[in-house]
Amino acid sequence: MRPGEYLRIWRDVSLRLLLAILVASFVAAQTGAARNQAARAQNAAAGNAQKGKDAFAAHMCATCHGPEGQGAVGPALAPPP
Repeated sequence: MRPGEYLRIWRDVSLRLLLAILVASFVAAQTGAARNQAARAQNAAAGNAQKGKDAFAAHMCATCHGPEGQGAVGPALAPPP
Protein backbone atom coordinates (compact mmCIF):
# COMPACT_ATOMS: atom_id res chain seq x y z
CA MET A 1 0.00 0.00 0.00
CA ARG A 2 1.37 3.40 -0.95
CA PRO A 3 1.53 6.25 1.57
CA GLY A 4 -1.82 8.00 1.82
CA GLU A 5 -3.77 5.18 0.15
CA TYR A 6 -5.13 3.91 3.45
CA LEU A 7 -6.51 7.37 4.23
CA ARG A 8 -8.11 7.64 0.79
CA ILE A 9 -9.82 4.26 1.21
CA TRP A 10 -10.98 5.20 4.71
CA ARG A 11 -12.35 8.54 3.43
CA ASP A 12 -14.28 6.81 0.62
CA VAL A 13 -15.79 4.26 3.01
CA SER A 14 -16.63 6.96 5.56
CA LEU A 15 -18.41 9.09 2.96
CA ARG A 16 -20.45 6.13 1.73
CA LEU A 17 -21.38 5.20 5.28
CA LEU A 18 -22.37 8.76 6.09
CA LEU A 19 -24.50 8.97 2.95
CA ALA A 20 -26.21 5.67 3.80
CA ILE A 21 -26.98 6.88 7.32
CA LEU A 22 -28.40 10.16 6.04
CA VAL A 23 -30.61 8.44 3.47
CA ALA A 24 -31.85 5.90 6.02
CA SER A 25 -32.61 8.67 8.51
CA PHE A 26 -34.51 10.68 5.91
CA VAL A 27 -36.59 7.67 4.84
CA ALA A 28 -37.35 6.77 8.46
CA ALA A 29 -38.41 10.35 9.25
CA GLN A 30 -40.69 10.53 6.21
CA THR A 31 -42.27 7.17 7.00
CA GLY A 32 -42.80 8.12 10.64
CA ALA A 33 -44.32 11.49 9.72
CA ALA A 34 -46.76 9.87 7.30
CA ARG A 35 -47.70 7.28 9.92
CA ASN A 36 -48.26 9.98 12.57
CA GLN A 37 -50.36 12.08 10.20
CA ALA A 38 -52.56 9.09 9.36
CA ALA A 39 -53.01 8.27 13.05
CA ARG A 40 -53.99 11.87 13.88
CA ALA A 41 -56.54 11.95 11.07
CA GLN A 42 -57.98 8.66 12.24
CA ASN A 43 -58.26 9.84 15.89
CA ALA A 44 -59.70 13.29 15.12
CA ALA A 45 -63.01 13.99 16.82
CA ALA A 46 -65.99 14.62 14.57
CA GLY A 47 -66.96 17.76 16.53
CA ASN A 48 -70.11 19.83 16.39
CA ALA A 49 -69.76 23.19 14.68
CA GLN A 50 -72.92 24.66 16.20
CA LYS A 51 -71.82 23.80 19.75
CA GLY A 52 -68.47 25.41 19.03
CA LYS A 53 -70.14 28.60 17.73
CA ASP A 54 -72.41 28.70 20.78
CA ALA A 55 -69.47 28.27 23.18
CA PHE A 56 -67.48 30.96 21.29
CA ALA A 57 -70.38 33.39 21.74
CA ALA A 58 -71.25 32.38 25.33
CA HIS A 59 -67.69 32.83 26.58
CA MET A 60 -67.24 36.06 24.60
CA CYS A 61 -64.18 34.64 22.84
CA ALA A 62 -64.55 37.17 20.01
CA THR A 63 -63.49 39.90 22.43
CA CYS A 64 -59.89 38.70 22.31
CA HIS A 65 -59.78 36.38 19.29
CA GLY A 66 -61.87 38.43 16.84
CA PRO A 67 -65.31 37.60 15.42
CA GLU A 68 -63.90 35.03 12.97
CA GLY A 69 -61.12 33.73 15.24
CA GLN A 70 -58.55 35.65 13.18
CA GLY A 71 -56.77 37.01 16.24
CA ALA A 72 -56.82 40.44 17.85
CA VAL A 73 -55.63 40.80 21.42
CA GLY A 74 -55.50 37.01 21.68
CA PRO A 75 -53.87 34.64 19.19
CA ALA A 76 -55.56 33.48 15.99
CA LEU A 77 -57.70 30.37 16.37
CA ALA A 78 -58.37 29.89 12.67
CA PRO A 79 -56.05 29.76 9.67
CA PRO A 80 -55.90 32.92 7.55
CA PRO A 81 -58.66 33.02 4.90
